[in-house]
Parts: sequence; C-alpha cells; structure tokens
Amino acid sequence: WNQTCKSASAIDRHTHLLSLHGSNDCIVPFKFGKKLFDSTNCLVKDFITLAGVGHNDLATHTLYFNLLDAFYSRLN
Repeated sequence: WNQTCKSASAIDRHTHLLSLHGSNDCIVPFKFGKKLFDSTNCLVKDFITLAGVGHNDLATHTLYFNLLDAFYSRLN
C-alpha cells in the first residue's frame, strides 16, 4: 500500500476527487481506502462511506447515483 499511496500523492492537487467506499468492502478494506484517500493532495475531495455495500455493488446503494450527480454538478 505504501507504493499505491505514493502514487496517489502524485495526483494533481487541482483534480476533484470523489471516493465512494462500501462499508462491507472485502477487496479494499475500509482502512486502506481511507489511507489511499488521505494520501492525495487534492484541494477538493470527498470520501463518502456507503453503508451495507461492498466493493462491486456500490451502484445498488440508494444514494449512489445521487452522490455522483451532486459531485458532477459541482464541476460545472
């Protein structure tokens, strides 16, 4: 994870970042998702936990598409 976090720190700080992480993610455990997010230097970034979903079923969460819409609308 150290190399992955080092790579994340190289993301341009003007990149807008949205990280949606499922609370039941067994592929990327929550603590590593948060560590990766915290490694970025992005000026505008959001980390949102989606309760009850895992890694591959985020889109089944009732808020998923609303969160994406809200994020994209802030870009315009």
